[in-house]
Amino acid sequence: MAPKGGSFSWKVAGIATTTRVAGTGGSVGGLLSANPEENPFWWNANHVFVPYCTSDSWSGTRASPNDMFSFMGAEIVLQVVRDLIPLGLENASSLLLAGSSAGGTGVMLNLDHIHNLVHHELGLKHIAIRGVSDSGWFLDRAPYSPNGLSPVDAVHKGMELWKARMPHNCISKHPNEPWKCYFGYILYPTLSAPLFVFQWLFDEAQMSADNVGAPVTKQQWDYIHKMGDSLRQTFENVTAVFAPSCISHSVLTKRDWQLVKIDEVSLAQALHCWEQTPIGNHRNDTRSPIETNQPCAKSLRKLLRSGLTKGNGTLSEPGRNGKNESTTEMQKVASTVINKSDERKTSSSTILTQARENKKRKRRKHKGRRRERNKEARTKKEKHERRKSAGRRKGNKQNNDSNHTSMFNGTRPQRSVIPSGKRKCVQGCHFRLIERCTWPQCNHSCPKLHNPFTGEEMDFIELLKSFGLDMKSVANALGIDIQTLNSMDHDELLNLLTQRAN
Repeated sequence: MAPKGGSFSWKVAGIATTTRVAGTGGSVGGLLSANPEENPFWWNANHVFVPYCTSDSWSGTRASPNDMFSFMGAEIVLQVVRDLIPLGLENASSLLLAGSSAGGTGVMLNLDHIHNLVHHELGLKHIAIRGVSDSGWFLDRAPYSPNGLSPVDAVHKGMELWKARMPHNCISKHPNEPWKCYFGYILYPTLSAPLFVFQWLFDEAQMSADNVGAPVTKQQWDYIHKMGDSLRQTFENVTAVFAPSCISHSVLTKRDWQLVKIDEVSLAQALHCWEQTPIGNHRNDTRSPIETNQPCAKSLRKLLRSGLTKGNGTLSEPGRNGKNESTTEMQKVASTVINKSDERKTSSSTILTQARENKKRKRRKHKGRRRERNKEARTKKEKHERRKSAGRRKGNKQNNDSNHTSMFNGTRPQRSVIPSGKRKCVQGCHFRLIERCTWPQCNHSCPKLHNPFTGEEMDFIELLKSFGLDMKSVANALGIDIQTLNSMDHDELLNLLTQRAN
């Protein structure tokens, strides 16, 4: 399971000079472009491009001088980082490891190894290590047809052939099934360094690996449709993800990469937003606190106190509010005291009963005064908090013209990792974007489909014809005539073709 593409790239911030290495005979576009219009956030960073030539998803360690082939992908990755140290990497503030296709899988497989190398072996803990996986998030679902090797079978054979080096945390979790660590949804929760995932919901490489072929029948379309649903499900607890509903493969080094959008947010904007958030809030382990969709301007205490489920699934954790727990315990104690008092009343004298009642009246009166004092104190404190908060907002507005407001993204009920007063706010910052529509090419920013033989742009009908389909048979299968099919609106046809089987 090693697609033909799969280059590695590094974006290194904080070095005085710019280094760009291209392995394709020319400059690389997209994330590695030096053109500010094409690459607005990283055009002046240091870029290193490593072409893919190992055919092992960057996981191999097999050196075979006497054999025809060697697979040294994992060794190459670490050696490139070591070679960059004396060239200025030691003075960098951040290192963004990115890869497309097999390189996207390679990022996930090597991210923690690089994190360990830079932070622990080399002692450069001031460098923030992050990863970006582009079109490397493959599924291990059963293929549509049994022709050729399934993704799982290919990984089984490849691991042995490549002498693969795997992430330690994932292997320790799956010691008897190490092959699982090649699949992003299994590997992701075990990573220590933060990862951003880009994935087309209808990835061409996934369709090829699943042997689904040209979608001639409704069963094939349903299989492809379910493939998109399966991918969505694997992103349920992924902190940073950008997943458009398109038929394509890889995007990071394409010159039109900024055109791809979800809800008017481009991939470049989402990636930049994610990179700017504090790295301590990037944990991939979904059992740990992760980002939420709540703006940092909103009081987390109010969220926790409300106990209400938010639209994004964020809610306060039951039983974690100390005040609520202590109140419950006091109610239990009070109930016990009252019950015992009731049991003793029948055997008490009238004088003793009156004395107790007098004592209770005094206690109630004292408690009433104490509640009033506490209420006054709380009112003063709340007024002070409001004035203080208003002052902070005013100060922030004066100091920051863009009036940044941070959005922490996620799906699980969590509390913020960062104190509200120390959170970095970025207005309109979204880095968890998953397409809501469920059929291929329903996103109007999807890359145009091209004729695989001529390279010319083509509409969806032409794409079907390029698969060698008999369009009359397609029209009959859909219950319409050929004239209606040829004149049908793009979106209507897509919706019709991707309907689930009844």
